[in-house]
Amino acid sequence: MREQTIDRLIRLGLRALAVGIVAAGVIYFIQSRDKTPTLVSRQIAAAEDAVRQAPEQTGLRLRLADMYRAAKRPDDALEQYDAVLKVEANQGTALLGRGEVLAEREEFKEAKKSFGKIIGATKGKQFAGVNPTLEAAYYGLASVLLKEGKAKSAA
Repeated sequence: MREQTIDRLIRLGLRALAVGIVAAGVIYFIQSRDKTPTLVSRQIAAAEDAVRQAPEQTGLRLRLADMYRAAKRPDDALEQYDAVLKVEANQGTALLGRGEVLAEREEFKEAKKSFGKIIGATKGKQFAGVNPTLEAAYYGLASVLLKEGKAKSAA
């Protein structure tokens, strides 16, 4: 065999080895990344366990609903808000969260009902002028009205 042929075969072998090492590294990286749960998924799992252990605790359900919203899981968030509202029909945080999720999904009629419940239960009460939940409900209602093309009512 000639020296040039051996030289070419060695170079070809080294290139194939380099490509193989890079490919193995990429495959290992992809597989190892997929197995590790994210921080958000671990927090959601812990919150779900807490709710299973104490389903009557509305504070835990509200926290879980907020986590679901952050994880772009609006259906699960609505389920938790509705569970809170079965226990406390006028719970402001649950009504506000429910209204915001419904508004994002363009279910304006139901969103307006949620915001309206907050406004009806809080308007004219002591400290209503500094109540952030009432302020957020007015803002949410105005946003929905603007999306419906009712600028005068929103103002």
